[in-house]
Amino acid sequence: MPRINEHVFKLNNEEYLLSYYDKPKVTKNGIEQKVFPLLREYITRENLPIQLVNKRGNNEVPYTLARKILEYFSNQSLKKQSIGNGSEKISKTPKKKEVPQKIKNVEKLILTKNFKVVMICSSGKNDSTLDDYPQINFKAIGNLINEFHPDEKMPNSAISWRDYLMEHQNDKNLRTAYKLYLRPEYQSLYEKFGNSFYILSAGWGLVSSEFKLPNYDITFSNNANIGAQRNTNINNLPIYNDFNQLDINDNEDIIFIGSASYLPHFYSLTYNLPNRKLIFFFGQGNNLPQPMVNQNTFEFINFPSLNNRSWHYELANLLCEDNSI
Repeated sequence: MPRINEHVFKLNNEEYLLSYYDKPKVTKNGIEQKVFPLLREYITRENLPIQLVNKRGNNEVPYTLARKILEYFSNQSLKKQSIGNGSEKISKTPKKKEVPQKIKNVEKLILTKNFKVVMICSSGKNDSTLDDYPQINFKAIGNLINEFHPDEKMPNSAISWRDYLMEHQNDKNLRTAYKLYLRPEYQSLYEKFGNSFYILSAGWGLVSSEFKLPNYDITFSNNANIGAQRNTNINNLPIYNDFNQLDINDNEDIIFIGSASYLPHFYSLTYNLPNRKLIFFFGQGNNLPQPMVNQNTFEFINFPSLNNRSWHYELANLLCEDNSI
């Protein structure tokens, strides 16, 4: 579905510009305005077919309202072009609410009855600590006294921090993985898919959403701070003995939600599985890394979005709201 990134609208004889690149923004004469109240007033006054409240009874957030407005007027533009002579009148309110193309694409996948959902981790985290080691922070490279790599040996001990974590899943200050991350999508995915929801952690591997994790600062992102970026070459130190807690039968599909930088990690943990693995990606995919083996078990699906940074959260919300799966 084609997209537009800008839309000009009027309220009280004032002209505003709605733009959406990295994030939604509303400006008047080049000066930024508050996004949500203006979009809400515009939708209400123009009687646009856009819901202000989501299925959970909460107000839609600004980026969702902005995306829906831009998509709506993009569709109107396409309808005008298809008329040709311009003699037909276009109604602002569709007679029948159309299912977004993104949802249609998901429905066409014909997913297995039972399937797994894997979501990459996020940098924003809640506090989660080991009871006996509350000051420890896990990094890709541990330099300071209280910074450790997950597979380093504990001080004066023969076991690694990873082994220690396995033995201390009952620690009261540890959060389950789906509660560790600040983004609400992790909670929503768990509420929708339960123990069929997994998280691909750059620090710990592929873990159940119910597995408890301590806070960590490790990522595959190229924009990471020093000490946070994990090496992508398996021949480089330090070595990660990643968890792989995926509990799956041969006939169950796996949906992967996440950026391309996490794909090699996902491949390395799932390449030997005969299951169909559905990889959603943003953009054209020209630089999308390919699996080295069992390539026919991986399917790639482009996900159209206005936001190149948080498109995977948008996809997660659509999956949670889709009653057909």
